[in-house]
Amino acid sequence: MTISPAYPDLLQNGNPADASQVMADFYQIQNDVNANAAHNGANSDITSLTGLTTPLGIAYGGTGASSSAAALTALGALSITNNLSDVASASAALTNLGGAALTGAAFTGNISTTGNISAAGTLAVAGAAAFSTTPTFPTAAYGTSSTAAATTAFLTQAFTAGQSLSTPGYLKLPGGLIIQWGGGTTFSAVTFPVTFPNAVLSTVVTVSSPVSAGHPAVFSAIEDSATTSGFTAFAWLYNSTAEDYAFTWIAIGY
Repeated sequence: MTISPAYPDLLQNGNPADASQVMADFYQIQNDVNANAAHNGANSDITSLTGLTTPLGIAYGGTGASSSAAALTALGALSITNNLSDVASASAALTNLGGAALTGAAFTGNISTTGNISAAGTLAVAGAAAFSTTPTFPTAAYGTSSTAAATTAFLTQAFTAGQSLSTPGYLKLPGGLIIQWGGGTTFSAVTFPVTFPNAVLSTVVTVSSPVSAGHPAVFSAIEDSATTSGFTAFAWLYNSTAEDYAFTWIAIGY
């Protein structure tokens, strides 16, 4: 508040003054107070408060704190340890946070940070997300089918957890398709390494040992009575007789 240093009448000790001079000075002071002093109720002309030694409480429009970090903690917005008193922009603030823990924060603009963002709950991004480094996510359990992020570890698990690369062996693909293979030394009943949960789509048997000179016309190797758990293999000669030969097989189902 500014009180005018100049008054209409200069009053001095030992000099008489009439009522009009005294009142003129009083009205000057009154007008200065009315024009410049803060009033109770709404004030629209206060531009700064520089002389306060006690921070204003939250109930009075302040934070009750004397530092940026303490103010944010008091407001329940952020829990941080870095100093924010020199932050000049939003991006600089996020850089200073260096991996701050956000509780219930919502952003409608861009977030740019060179530190870490750790979300213990749901982190939803409505717009485009650009990463300068590879983000990491928790790896979902094998067989999970949801909107959760599929990490490279999850994809590796999806293709390798359900497989046996021996003979006989099998490979379970993520969509439910199963490929199985094996072989034998004589044509006989074959049991699949794993039972197809639903159905067998195809079974192919191939003779793998050389055909003898006396029987050069082996023309087919077939399966018979295929079920979800196995089949019986035969080799048929030119004269429609069954013979025993080493063979391999492959079956596809789901």
